[in-house]
Amino acid sequence: MTDTIATKTAGSLILLALAAEFGAIGLVLSHGVAVPSFTQLDFSTGDQLVMLQHSRWAVEVFSLGVLAPCLMMLVWPGMYQMLAPGGPSASYGVIVSSLGFVFAVVGEAIRLSVVMTLAPAYVDAADSAKPAIVAIASTLGSLLQVLRYTSVLPTFAVGTPLIAIAIIRGRNVPSWLGWVLLLPSALLGYIGGPLLFLGHKSGGFFLGVGFNLFFLWFLIMAIVLLRWRPSPAAKPA
Repeated sequence: MTDTIATKTAGSLILLALAAEFGAIGLVLSHGVAVPSFTQLDFSTGDQLVMLQHSRWAVEVFSLGVLAPCLMMLVWPGMYQMLAPGGPSASYGVIVSSLGFVFAVVGEAIRLSVVMTLAPAYVDAADSAKPAIVAIASTLGSLLQVLRYTSVLPTFAVGTPLIAIAIIRGRNVPSWLGWVLLLPSALLGYIGGPLLFLGHKSGGFFLGVGFNLFFLWFLIMAIVLLRWRPSPAAKPA
């Protein structure tokens, strides 16, 4: 039982993270708002802050947005026991992926803080103070964009490909799961992320497809983690 605590915990965290992610999406859709237009707000105008203040359900959405990557950040170390037979790429992949999600957590926390503090402050402020509040919100919005790229590019250009290699080389996980992981890694880390970073809106399409594939892979991995048992050869005598 103690041999599988880490992997079972990781599998449970994946399910909780996916529930938080899709719960946030469901909340946005339930209010008749397109998910991309809502999640890509840059807080650069007063109208955006007014809209967020009048949509107080946004606090719940962005709270779930903080929770999901926070849980995902904790998943990778829990996977390590199962990935270890894949060699050094397992440890390097776990480290890089975990650090990548740290940046995602910080970015989502900044977005939540804007909604909780600057949006109501803007609505209640005198006209003379509103430009300064928008300037602060816009700066934080720019920082959020930087953190998004800082999260996506290393995680999916370096971290998950290394984990895919560890899966393919190891013996604990079906190798096809490693090959499948390379697809969202390429879409996110080498196509969608760089395109958006260079200012090409077409990158959003590749990010959307890549994240959906990654979430599907994550769901399958949750089942694998929850059912995994170490082989007798891996146990100490």
